[in-house]
This record gives sequence, structure tokens and C-alpha cells, in this order.
Amino acid sequence: MRQLTNNQIILGINGGHGKASARLFRIGDDACVPFEFDYSLNIHAVDEHETESRLDDFLSRIALDISLTPDELKSQLASVVIAFPGAGLTRDQRHCRRLVEKALPNVEVTIVDDTWAGLYSHTVSPLGMCAFAGAGASVSIATGKFSTEKAFKIDGWGPVIGDFGSAFHLVTKYFRGLNRRRDQDIECPLFPLIQSFCENRIPIPSIDEVQPWFDEFVTQPEWRANFAALAEPILNIADSRPSGATSNARNAARKLVVCTAKSMYHSIDLAIRRYPQKMPIILQGGVFRNSRLYSKTVRRLVWKKHRRKATLATRRPVDGALLLAAEPFGLQDQIVQMLDKQP
Repeated sequence: MRQLTNNQIILGINGGHGKASARLFRIGDDACVPFEFDYSLNIHAVDEHETESRLDDFLSRIALDISLTPDELKSQLASVVIAFPGAGLTRDQRHCRRLVEKALPNVEVTIVDDTWAGLYSHTVSPLGMCAFAGAGASVSIATGKFSTEKAFKIDGWGPVIGDFGSAFHLVTKYFRGLNRRRDQDIECPLFPLIQSFCENRIPIPSIDEVQPWFDEFVTQPEWRANFAALAEPILNIADSRPSGATSNARNAARKLVVCTAKSMYHSIDLAIRRYPQKMPIILQGGVFRNSRLYSKTVRRLVWKKHRRKATLATRRPVDGALLLAAEPFGLQDQIVQMLDKQP
């Protein structure tokens, strides 16, 4: 087990789909310092040069917040783990490695998929399945070690072609259903609520102007994460938040959420059938955390079909990244205690 000296730093970063975050622990301190960034570090949403620039900017802001220069921060880094969305396969790992080496030359950096960090955050062990449902979605499998082979990752092909059960999937289903209902002159009870939610973003003037609205929407940088964010009012209504929504709106939202949750269950089911041995099943990501109905539906189906308990993660992927960075030094228990005391 390696030893650290005072002021050496271990750092965990989660790239996120909307915003990046970080946790920093410095030897001699008694807290894990949290940081948030205005942008994501998503290699599948922006090009390599932009991701590298954002990572460099994020590191500079972290250094400033703890009264160090960027060079001083880099010189004190003993271990860094960066969890990128969609970095679970060998090719993606190489892609991430190139940009990280430019931003952090001569620093020991481990790159993991955000599902791996999501699993480790809860289990503090590379054993289990992590079903991740946020802007995107996938299920990863760790059988005692983390692997970059495709057999250990289910779905996660990106929001457009294969993030089944994600927020993006939910919003896509909503707008496709809206189109069908409008063309049949059937009531669209969720539309006024979606329209209101978009009012401070890119407003939708009317139901018959959804297509030109979308044409403008997709010209935004990282539009896919912004599109996935439109799941929020649907998830809220399905859980009866706000309470003033009509019963038709609640019923429509619940049907969408349950249908999307079933798609996530099918991904978990595939993972269990591929690796039927007993191991923890951890649920991670904003859709699981923010939707009682979605989480309940997935957990119920996993139990009904496989008699396996699926557990909502108590910590987040950024915490898992820090814990992975702490692993070579045997500091996981100490850091878990600090994380669980912090809000």
C-alpha cells in the first residue's frame, strides 16, 4: 500500500452530461471538498480539443478555490480518477487518455466509465452491476475487476441510438406520442406543462410549431443533454409533483415513465442473464434519484423476474471517482465517513 505525505492530493472528477463535478481530498484535511463546473466533460458531445480545454479550465478553477496555482495543484496530485460518460470500452478509453495526458502531463490518472464510478461509490468494490439512468443510460457489469470489453457493458450507444431507459429516451417517446396524438386530434394533456417548462429556454409557440422549435433546438451546443432535461416535468407530474396537474396529465406522464422504466429493466435483465451469479445491483443517475415511479417500477420488475434486490445508490459517481483514487492508499473507509457526514 502506498503512503502519502502532507498536502498531497487525491482527486475524483465526474464528467457528467450537463455539468462536471469533482471531489478533492488533501492529506491533513478532514473534509472532501466538492466542486462543480458550468460544462460537462462528455467526449461524445464535444470534440477532443474542447473537452481538453474544459478539463484544463476546471482544474484551474479547482486550484484557485484552494489557493494554489494550476502548476502547484498538478505537482501535489498523487492520484486522479476521471469518470467520463461513455468511456467503458477500449476505444473510448484511448480517446480519453489522449486528452487527459495533454491536460495533466506527468500525473497519474485513471480513466473509468461513469457507471463504474457509480457502482464503486456505493459498494466500494469492483463487483456488481450498475444500472445508470440519467441523460443517457447503460448497465455495466464488474465481476471483481473493471473491464473494457463490450460483453461487460449493455446498451450505452448514445442517446439517439441506444440509451434505453434514459431521460433522452423518455423525452423522445413523449414528442413522438405528441405528434401521433396531434395528427389524430386527440387531447395532449402534457403539452401545456412542457410548453411552460420550455418558456425560459427556447419557447414552443404552439403545438403546431414543434417542428420549427426542434429545428432551432438542435442548433444549440450539446443539445442532447438539454433535450434530456425536458424529462423533468414529466417525471415530476408522474410522481404527483406539482399536485395541481390534471388527472389526464398525470396518467399520461405515468404511462411514459413506466414504459421507459421497462426499457431500463430489459437492459438489466440482459445483464443478469449474461452474468447470473449473485452480485449487487446498484441504481445510479438522476432519473432513478428524481423519480419514485421510475425507480419503483425497475426495482419491482427485477424482483418479480429474478428475485434480486436492486438498490438505489447512496452516493454519486463523483464520490466513486474519489474513492477509486483513494484505493491505492487504503483511504476508502476514511473518505466514506467524511462523505457520509457532508450534505
